[in-house]
This record gives sequence, structure tokens and C-alpha cells, in this order.
Amino acid sequence: MTNDQNICKKCKNKSYRYDGNNLKVDICYRCGYFICDTNIKNDELIYFLVESPQVIPYLIKMEYLKPTN
Repeated sequence: MTNDQNICKKCKNKSYRYDGNNLKVDICYRCGYFICDTNIKNDELIYFLVESPQVIPYLIKMEYLKPTN
């Protein structure tokens, strides 16, 4: 995301930020672009989310990730 965390870097439309524990996810529902950020040193989590992005809506539904904007 750009300095304005509500703008998608790829298509310049509104994006949405979700936080959960040490995980932050910015999602653009228009183009599907998303960025995951964490201060956990485990790259397997990021790799899993990138390889299986369909799990992100489940994490939101289960309230592991909560909207921040």
C-alpha cells in the first residue's frame, strides 16, 4: 500500500485493512490485490496466505482478523 493505507497500490481504488494479533492484511476487493505484514519471524505464515488467499475471508469471518478502517 502507499502512504495512504486506504489506497490499493495496484489499481488505486479503496483498500481495507485488517489486524489480528501480529498480522496485518490490506485487501483490495476490486482487483484482489493484498499485502500481508507481520512481525512474526515465521515466513511460513506469509507463504501460506499468499499460496492460499481463500483462507483470508475465513480469518475475517472467524474474527481473527478485524477491520481497522
